[in-house]
Amino acid sequence: MQPFKTFLLPLFVALAACGDPPEPATPEPATPEKPLRVLSAEALAERQRIARTALARPGAVKAALVSTTEVNSALDLPVGVVASASLTSPNPQASMVAPNYGNILPRKGSSLFIMSTGNINVANLPEPGTDYPPTGTEGDKVIYRVTLNVPAGSNRMAFDFRFLSAESPEYVGTQFNDTFTARVIDGLGTRTVADSSVNSATFFDVSSTRAAGTGYDTLFADDPSGVDYFPATYPPEIMLFPDAGITDFRTVNFEVLRGTPVTIEFEISDLGDGVLDSAVVIDNITFASMEVVNPNPTLIHPYTGAVVADPLQLSAQSSAAIPPVQGVAADGVTQVLLRSKVPSAGSMTFSLSGTSPANGGLGAVGTSTRAASVTVPTVPVGGVHYAFALYTSPPDFNTGGFETAKTRAVTLSGTYTPASGAGYTSTVELSILRPPLVLVHDLWSSCSAWQGTEGIATSDLFNTTCADYSATNSASLTQADNELAVPNAIYEAMLELRQGQVAVTQVDVVAHGMGGLLTRRYIDSANYRSVATFKEGDINRLISLNTPHEGTRMATELVRMRNDLMATSSATWGVVQAALATQKIVLDAPGGAAIDDLQVGSALINNIRQTDVPTHFIVGEGAQPLPRTPTWGLLPDGVKVLYHQTETHHPRSRSLPLPQRQKLILGPDSLLFCNDSHDVFVGTAEQQGGTATGSTAISRFTVDTANRNTEHFKVQINAAHRDKIRQLLNSPVGGPAFVASIPRPSTILPVNSCGEAGVLPAPERVREALATAATGTLVITSPQPGTVVSPGGTVTVSVAGAGGFQPETVLILSEGSASILESGPFTTPFRIPAQALGTLELAAFGIDSQGRMVSSARIPLTVSSSARLSSIQVLNGDATLRGPGAKRKLVVDGRYTDGVTRDISSPARGTLYSVSNTNIATITADGTLTGVSKGMATVMVRNGTVLTSITVTVGDESSASCIPIRLGEYNLFVLEDYQEGNEVQGKLAAGRNISLQNFSVGEKLSATDTANALVAGGSLSLANGYVWGDARYGGKLYQEPNVFYPRGTVARATPINFTNQGSALKALSAELGALPSNGIATRESWGGVMLTGKDPKVNVFDVKASYFTGATLLSITAPANSLAVINVRGTSASFTNFGHAFSGGIDEHGILFNFPDATSLTAFDYGFYGTVLAPNANVSFSGGSWVGGIYARSLKGNAVGQLSRLRDTDICN
Repeated sequence: MQPFKTFLLPLFVALAACGDPPEPATPEPATPEKPLRVLSAEALAERQRIARTALARPGAVKAALVSTTEVNSALDLPVGVVASASLTSPNPQASMVAPNYGNILPRKGSSLFIMSTGNINVANLPEPGTDYPPTGTEGDKVIYRVTLNVPAGSNRMAFDFRFLSAESPEYVGTQFNDTFTARVIDGLGTRTVADSSVNSATFFDVSSTRAAGTGYDTLFADDPSGVDYFPATYPPEIMLFPDAGITDFRTVNFEVLRGTPVTIEFEISDLGDGVLDSAVVIDNITFASMEVVNPNPTLIHPYTGAVVADPLQLSAQSSAAIPPVQGVAADGVTQVLLRSKVPSAGSMTFSLSGTSPANGGLGAVGTSTRAASVTVPTVPVGGVHYAFALYTSPPDFNTGGFETAKTRAVTLSGTYTPASGAGYTSTVELSILRPPLVLVHDLWSSCSAWQGTEGIATSDLFNTTCADYSATNSASLTQADNELAVPNAIYEAMLELRQGQVAVTQVDVVAHGMGGLLTRRYIDSANYRSVATFKEGDINRLISLNTPHEGTRMATELVRMRNDLMATSSATWGVVQAALATQKIVLDAPGGAAIDDLQVGSALINNIRQTDVPTHFIVGEGAQPLPRTPTWGLLPDGVKVLYHQTETHHPRSRSLPLPQRQKLILGPDSLLFCNDSHDVFVGTAEQQGGTATGSTAISRFTVDTANRNTEHFKVQINAAHRDKIRQLLNSPVGGPAFVASIPRPSTILPVNSCGEAGVLPAPERVREALATAATGTLVITSPQPGTVVSPGGTVTVSVAGAGGFQPETVLILSEGSASILESGPFTTPFRIPAQALGTLELAAFGIDSQGRMVSSARIPLTVSSSARLSSIQVLNGDATLRGPGAKRKLVVDGRYTDGVTRDISSPARGTLYSVSNTNIATITADGTLTGVSKGMATVMVRNGTVLTSITVTVGDESSASCIPIRLGEYNLFVLEDYQEGNEVQGKLAAGRNISLQNFSVGEKLSATDTANALVAGGSLSLANGYVWGDARYGGKLYQEPNVFYPRGTVARATPINFTNQGSALKALSAELGALPSNGIATRESWGGVMLTGKDPKVNVFDVKASYFTGATLLSITAPANSLAVINVRGTSASFTNFGHAFSGGIDEHGILFNFPDATSLTAFDYGFYGTVLAPNANVSFSGGSWVGGIYARSLKGNAVGQLSRLRDTDICN
């Protein structure tokens, strides 16, 4: 495209904005030199012509520039540090100090400093913005120069900046290229420490969420690559794209000389004209001798989940992979690395303000001990010395007095003591933030259900993200979108904080109803305790809100009703389906329905394991004694339709008269709940998750007919529930308000006072009637099609039978509204939903005395309103996709001038979507985003003349759901004791005690792989042997003189969290055990166990443990480089004196014996070729060997461990 030939039409609109924090800031990466792209003379002439006709001239000029005192204060510089300062600008209005720049807030303090290439101080918009006379003058330049006295204890200096420019994308690489530069002059020389322009690698398209109120967020064009022109209007059907760009806050951290002056010069200049095209925000100049960086995940050991101890890795320069940190989340798990470069050998004492663990804890790298201070020796790295320590965030945000705060501070100090000479002390301040809050909605619900004015979602104390699975909220919990809803929301919530340079590992979760089960299933997954969570998992606490932990009998009865109708009257079932579909309720979704999984004792619920996450249970009770009529009035319209259909068609009630049918679910004589307390959908006992009644981890709320928000489906927007949730989020996570774990549902005895009362068969006449299709039909006689109605108003609806059909009950339904008439005449005022707009379809469903149903033709109504769209908001603000192929459907709400918020996500509502860079992500007409490649792009959402935009971040993870198998690190890893051992060629770890005689450990490890070669969580007893690496123990050391460490040392430390590792191993074993088999396993009469698989990647075999009793041969045939997962079924297994044979190319590097159910495993005179995973089993193994790894509960015996690592594999669906 030739820019001069295209007249573009950018749109200036007021954008709805969400203030999302920026991504982690790092020093600007080097940008490769590119040839300067020079515009043609024709293009230059066109730019100058547009400038002459469109540029504003400067308004009244301020008398003076902003003072250097104001600037120094905005940059957070103490008075005693500043030696001199000066600010030069061609116009006083080109710079300012402000409490904010649009939605860009100070990193520290109450103000920030802004410099621009134009007239920013009077809010002229960028591009065309303001030009200085004479027109077109090039080289507009603003310079702030300050000389500072570096404190004696500091050798590093840092500042934060954000660069914004309207020269993107049309002038990328041209002579029109505004630039921000920071230069440092001191005893180390003159050097450029920051250089940012539209060519920078960290520059991305602008969005409302990143720059609302700056003016740059208003620049959108149909083709932003050309010269811009500004019309008064813009056709509403045209797709728009951002015509400006921005960086997030970048942190520049560089070395300076202690106790000497340093001058830093900030400059922004325009290389092609005098137009306000660009601005830079500068804040937070600091000095320290310490750097605080996030080691996660780059510096995390791939198996143990601990921070690596290699000094060379720990001293690596900060970057996007090892980003600087300015805050931590109070989750008690997050670790950040403190490092200080010192002049010579010595030691450093790191300490924190206040007490530990209230303000976090400090410890040496390689240990799990945390305290208020730790002293570590310096270590040489490349000819210089460093001191390293780890800071772990506090377990609780509110330590008293912070109930209404969003952040608090901790000061970390480092006191350096050299081997000789004088030392010094340096400090750095970190912000402590609340963990992100993830909300998970119920079945038949959506994130909008949390948005009531009395709900927790409206509290500004919490950084809230909603796990949205509204499009599949009737489907099975195993449906892919449902399974990913919780982990994706957690990932998005944490990324948002990390983009603001906050280190975070865990979130708090409030889960309503089915959302609690989705959360527990995620915790069960093998991915949950990944190394990126330090093997702790990424949920800090769970607040369970009316969750059916053992299932709900209501779901059981809905399934019974559905199945019976499908069997006895498919015609009636089809009409029931259609009626429920108007309320967006589905009972027979493809691939399984949610109600199947929510049945009491369902396979899905019984397979949920113990949930080791601190949990509080908010439960509903008291609906049992309430009369049906007032309780019925509490229910949402959709649930009324569902319950009415259940009363009408359930085999236990359908043959009964109306008054008896109405006793099926609600009322003191309920046939389903009997004398058991419930919340209208779930029994109270099932909500307690097996926790004893009276526990302080249970909060009880009573269903109140005077408060609609106390029944099951609306408790999330009840003020009392909100206040309780807020109180719990301010309570100690290890305190009495939370239980440490939820037991497996299968171990909890059901509570059901109904006993074994069976379903009464329907009378023969009823079954015959249902089997006979109804004759006649139903007609809506009023209103007429096209009748104009108002949102929130009413319209009189009349319905009559026709063709011989005589209705006994009539349901009048539309999306979001229902009227149920259980006697004639069937005329009623029908409420139009307040959210309705445009066309609303009305349908009627009639039920005759035999329970047969028919439906009317649908009548379209015209919903007309004078209300106009005023703003647009995208659910959760910025979007995050884990990687290429990952998808997310945007949920878009529109705020109208009548005060109603409506879902306008559908293109039928006039909403248009576009993406600035389709190489990063694409979007469909219905708002479905798909990741293409790693990066950031802007999504524009437009409806008429109202527009907003968000930033979408695409990661580089696989979009597939995978089971990661990483069992190659240890030759032997047991959770409890290892006794009677002698030789383990690789690494050995035991959670309790280790006893070795005449032994060798780690001899076959490489000379550099010495860390944690031998680890005992308890006592370590050694006699006569060698440890070829470092040995660590947590209890006592019992060591005879003839023990040697040729490549390492022995010391007391606890580098492995065996509890977390055990949980991760058990989760992995269970998930592998649930894989469907795709290989063939047979047991021959002569004793051969024959396994044959053909899949080139993964072959799964189900083998009974009894197959190996008396076996003579194990034969495995599978392709080379494939993985064979051998799921051995049974609580015990025995392997004695038989051989093995491999064919097809597979070897021990691809063999995994998994014992998900075994509690005991015996092997004698046998050789395992492959790795054994038996995390629940006590293993007795003598007279043989294993060639691979063993991961078990304990091991006793003299079997030899030979080193042969299992290949790392991801099993993906």
